[in-house]
Amino acid sequence: MKILIGFQEGEISVGGFYKRAFESLGHETIVVGPGHDSKYSSSGVYGPGNGIYIYDAKDIYEKENYDLALLIEPGLFFSNVANIPVPCAIYCVDSMLFPSTWQMEPFGGIEYLKEIKGIFTARMAHVPLWERFGLVANYLPLAYDPEYHYSVEAEKKYDIVFVGRAMPEIYPERAHVLKVLRDAGFSVWTGQVMTDDYCQRVAEGKIALNNSHEPDTNMRFFELLGMKSLQLTTLMHGQEILGFYPRKHIYCYNTDTDLINKCNEILGKDKVRAQVAEAGYQQAKTHTYQDRAKEMLNIVFKR
Repeated sequence: MKILIGFQEGEISVGGFYKRAFESLGHETIVVGPGHDSKYSSSGVYGPGNGIYIYDAKDIYEKENYDLALLIEPGLFFSNVANIPVPCAIYCVDSMLFPSTWQMEPFGGIEYLKEIKGIFTARMAHVPLWERFGLVANYLPLAYDPEYHYSVEAEKKYDIVFVGRAMPEIYPERAHVLKVLRDAGFSVWTGQVMTDDYCQRVAEGKIALNNSHEPDTNMRFFELLGMKSLQLTTLMHGQEILGFYPRKHIYCYNTDTDLINKCNEILGKDKVRAQVAEAGYQQAKTHTYQDRAKEMLNIVFKR
């Protein structure tokens, strides 16, 4: 199968992970989007600044004869999807999670969405929003890529590690949580690293902290599980539906006091910490981007 994928970010992104997943399943991919080495340029850019890059799905189809067009937002748009003989799917991850957003120019609103053969959302809580517009959105959670998220052996240098952005002006809750932990006397490392450095840094912590600004399973939720770390996370929609239970696969907290108590509990039980981390890792083995790619194809093509 030949799949046209449109995404804006680099290879280490949801779009990049899906590209590799499809290729690992034996499919050919054609990638379009700003920043990619693609022979297809956008047919226009809508809006100020970086804007929305528009790609003509019909024009590319006539040259490539692909089997599926997949748009992974944000920042891109496929035009002419009503004029191609193959399905077009969209995966809503970030700024396009709300159906109402698609009513802005240049997207074409509900009529455009009715031409889409597979609407997927990374947020379980947003599925009812699509239903209000008479549209069916399939909940397809984020995942991890074993080539990029894996377990390594390392000396435990820190009580707690948080990999991600924590600028107080953008993520005040994260900044607050990290201050609470430091004020309580825990050794905390925080920063933003990627690829091998990401796995190495997580391995150096006894606890891998996950704090999401959205109440749904985020990328870090699955990535930390794939690294076989003991994850302490905020409560999220979908975690139990996906088979992840507190104290069995992960630890969860909901207040500052609960956070400190959970850290003390986890740090005082090395054996339990290792058991929960292993159980989480085993449960996460069916939550890779390859698994998600298979599910997406099954839904789109009604297999």
